[in-house]
Amino acid sequence: MRADARSIAALVVVQTLFGLHYLAAKVVLETIPPRPWALIRAASAGLILLALVAIRRAGLPKDRSLLARFAGLALIGVAINQLLFVSGLHRTTPGHSSLINASMPVLVTLFALVMGRERPTPARWLGIAITLAGILVLIGPHRMDWSSRSFSGDIMTLGNAVSYSLFLVVGKPVFERVRTLQGSALILSFGGLWLLPVGAPGLLALEPASIDLKTLLLAIFIVVGPTVSAYGLNTYALRRVDSSMVAIFIYLQPIIGAGLSILLGFERPTLRLGISTAIVFLGVWVALRGPMARRIAPGRDPTEP
Repeated sequence: MRADARSIAALVVVQTLFGLHYLAAKVVLETIPPRPWALIRAASAGLILLALVAIRRAGLPKDRSLLARFAGLALIGVAINQLLFVSGLHRTTPGHSSLINASMPVLVTLFALVMGRERPTPARWLGIAITLAGILVLIGPHRMDWSSRSFSGDIMTLGNAVSYSLFLVVGKPVFERVRTLQGSALILSFGGLWLLPVGAPGLLALEPASIDLKTLLLAIFIVVGPTVSAYGLNTYALRRVDSSMVAIFIYLQPIIGAGLSILLGFERPTLRLGISTAIVFLGVWVALRGPMARRIAPGRDPTEP
């Protein structure tokens, strides 16, 4: 499938939005605690997508068993995923968070192999091993101290990547039965409901006066940009290019996230970050090159960080 300039531009914008999201969320989390923010993001995006479904008169599925499956997928793909993501980012740096999340295509490969949905090959296992080694270098086993904010944040972020990758694999058969807009609206709406019990107390305790204009604008940007708008742009691109090309553009995410984080003073460049980035990039390339990338490299959807 040949890519045109508009498709390439859409992919660049999508990954740029995701890269900027790490820094924007880091600032938002300084004012709004992780749990209420996870609720605000999922619920707001869900309501916007439900409104789009209504405007387009697309309709939602009425099959109760299918809706139950979406509710279950929302638990791991939105509620658990988002709680771990924002809690992890609150403790670690945007550079660490974006690099760990860049391993998602490889984690998807791992789950697909374990579940027998993909044929194992030496190259795939080698790519998985290299990627996991890069993450291990980043986290640093010698720093295994849960009282360390950086270490606990990295572990939570890894849990976020694992939960979302599992969601992509087990959710594929369900999403094949529903159009993307309706499916995304259901996932985010159910996710908001799951997050209600854990996020509502913090949201009610939040003082509106404590939210300054910068935080408010960044919060709106996250919901409208990396959450809702990225969905449309990515859908546009995926209809016109191979998923293998989408996988290539995931490299932009940690480059933008870590690069801007360093430039803006959120973190300092370290040798460990540089080495782990090179290892993870190599692992993703090895695991996803060739036919494998065309089959399973995930196109990102609005629930992904």
